[in-house]
Amino acid sequence: MFKPLFPFLFILTLSEMGYSNPPAQSCNSTLQKLSRNFKDFNPSAKKAFDGSYPHPHERPLWEYNDILFGQKSRKSLLKHIPIHGTAIDLGGGKGVAYREIARKKKVNAIVINTQKQVPPEKDSKDTFEGKFEYKEGYAEEVLTAFGEKVDLITDIWGAFSYTTEKAYLIETIFKKLKPGGKAFILLNPLKTPAEVISEGESLDLSTWLGKKYPNLFKVYDSPGQDTPFAHIIEITKPKTGSDEISLPLIMKERSTRTTPSGFQYPEVVYTEKTNSQ
Repeated sequence: MFKPLFPFLFILTLSEMGYSNPPAQSCNSTLQKLSRNFKDFNPSAKKAFDGSYPHPHERPLWEYNDILFGQKSRKSLLKHIPIHGTAIDLGGGKGVAYREIARKKKVNAIVINTQKQVPPEKDSKDTFEGKFEYKEGYAEEVLTAFGEKVDLITDIWGAFSYTTEKAYLIETIFKKLKPGGKAFILLNPLKTPAEVISEGESLDLSTWLGKKYPNLFKVYDSPGQDTPFAHIIEITKPKTGSDEISLPLIMKERSTRTTPSGFQYPEVVYTEKTNSQ
């Protein structure tokens, strides 16, 4: 009886201690808590801390769907792209998932990455229903220069995880969406802390977005198997109303953390503007 009960008791203990998808406190206190309580005994948390999870360079479409919707869900990114529509993946590595999208549907699938990755070898029998493009550069710059509005934007361990200008990137993504368009951004507050200080309260950026703009930003825990503690920011562009959003945030602090695996991740702290600012 002891063995089947133990995992349940262990999970319950973590939950009671407040370590399930915790909101950001301060960058330093979050990292100290993680180092002290997670990485030495919890393999999943250690991977989240040191950056040793797989990056999107080789992720197929089913893994994107798992991270965003969960294995048991029938939802798919394909449903968010109409025929002849356009989808963009920020920091998508070799673009495995988006090549698959272009194979299956008549859409324009675009991957943006700071360094051009060697795409996987194309099978001689492989055919594309749609069109696959690869654009090299920084996400904010390429999105701004891209002429048309798009139906879908995704960022799974991509540009959002590596930029200190997270608020600006969100504004850019929102502006580039078509009315009714969707964006899905993965944010791990333990791996890349982004904090907002609002009315004396410290909130994780994703939590603040959901509270400040509930009609635009839906925030939920990632159901993916290898994304513990991660949040998904789901952006929905209204079909009517303003084409842009200006987040009332002021950068207070920014720094870079190098993990034991050698990855560098930014840590940022914003303050919410008051009426007098």
